[in-house]
Formats: sequence, C-alpha cells, structure tokens
Amino acid sequence: MPFSWVIFSNSILLFLFIPLSLLIINIFNKNIRFPHCFIGYKISIEKAKKIFVWPLERIVDGTLKFSYVPSNFDPSEDFSRLEEKGYKEIWVTPKIPFMIPLLGGFITAFFLGDFLSAIMKLFI
Repeated sequence: MPFSWVIFSNSILLFLFIPLSLLIINIFNKNIRFPHCFIGYKISIEKAKKIFVWPLERIVDGTLKFSYVPSNFDPSEDFSRLEEKGYKEIWVTPKIPFMIPLLGGFITAFFLGDFLSAIMKLFI
C-alpha cells in the first residue's frame, strides 16, 4: 500500500486503543457504567472547566440526559446548568484531535511498517 494509506490505517488502529484505555481508567477508578466507561470518564465539574473535554451528560427539560454528541462547541453553558442543578461530578469525553493518532500512525509506519498488512497475514 502507499505510505499515506499505511499511516492512515495505522492511525485508525491506534485510535481503537482510546476506548480500551478509557475502560481501564474507569475500572481502576471503579466507575463502570455502560456505555459511558468506553467513551469517557467521571470528573468534577470544576476540573472539567479547566481541561479540554466535552460533557457526556447535560440537562434537558430539567432532567439529566446522556449525550453522545456535544450540543455545542462551548461546553461552559452545559457545565453551568449542571452546577445549578447541584451536580458535582459528571461524565466527560476527552477532546482528542485525530492529528494525535495520525502522528502515532506516521511514527509507527516509519519505524515498524504496516500494522494492517501484518494483521491480515496472520489470518491468511
């Protein structure tokens, strides 16, 4: 495959480790709740305001609802609504740009080669 496709396929495979690492973090912190534990982690709202995360929970019609997709790109309004309702900790998902796995895909492709072809050779 062309080198650019090798980088892309390696980055996709590396990106799959993010839900696994979130699951391990949540098991360690004893925060097991499906599907939350695969796509986020639980932290205080004060800490969430200071780091780059999107809330997985928001207030809709006065009740707490789970949200896979952020309602807007500025979560400060969601955080303030949650604080008004008295919540101290919420589930959040990290804002991970795809450039991070692309860099990992480039580095692994340069030094280790094509992961996808190696995996396919195991089954063929």
